[in-house]
Amino acid sequence: VSGTLRKKRGREALGVASHNSKATIWDVAAEAFHECNVERSAWVGEPPQLSGMHLTDELEAHIERKLFTLNTGHCATAYLGHLKGYVTIAEALADERIFGLVRGAMRQSGEALIRKFGFGRAQHAAYIDSVLRRFRNPWLRDTVARVGHDPARKLSAPLYFSYPITLAAGYGLAVDKLALAAAAALHFDDPADGQCAEIRETIARIGLPAAVRRITGIDDDRLV
Repeated sequence: VSGTLRKKRGREALGVASHNSKATIWDVAAEAFHECNVERSAWVGEPPQLSGMHLTDELEAHIERKLFTLNTGHCATAYLGHLKGYVTIAEALADERIFGLVRGAMRQSGEALIRKFGFGRAQHAAYIDSVLRRFRNPWLRDTVARVGHDPARKLSAPLYFSYPITLAAGYGLAVDKLALAAAAALHFDDPADGQCAEIRETIARIGLPAAVRRITGIDDDRLV
């Protein structure tokens, strides 16, 4: 299930706090988007007709589409946004330069997924656009610090950068926007996040190329 739901107390209620002075501890803000991909063959009996539920015979394709389009784009926004001092994801994507780089990274990952799973190109482009519209929603108030947390884990194989970079490169596709976002992740610096210090220490101890190989699991000289 892909979606966002949060609850916070009092005047810190998500989105509501900054737009509604009557927010209470019970207020919940959620985006309208809802999607649930369900493996058809795993269902016992006749499946119910539920809004947002999509029956599929290719669940892996939809899982990878979510991980390496939505999650990759989310993280790319956080790391590029952090470099320019933005606090929220929506603020970062209001910067047209960052928006273009993030969209480019998502398209590069998407082209690899199209090759692997046969998604329709127009269909996948529409999916990317819908995800970016969600990211730009100022009511969600999602922060760069939250999305970017644990950069070493998110850079590692087979997660949001190493996998799509390796997959796209295997098809001979461009990966420069994905690589730029991954490089930005190496610069992520949150004092509350221990992995940021670990990345800096690894780079200082063994050098940048070796650190990239160790952190990402990518060992292709053309990519490192």
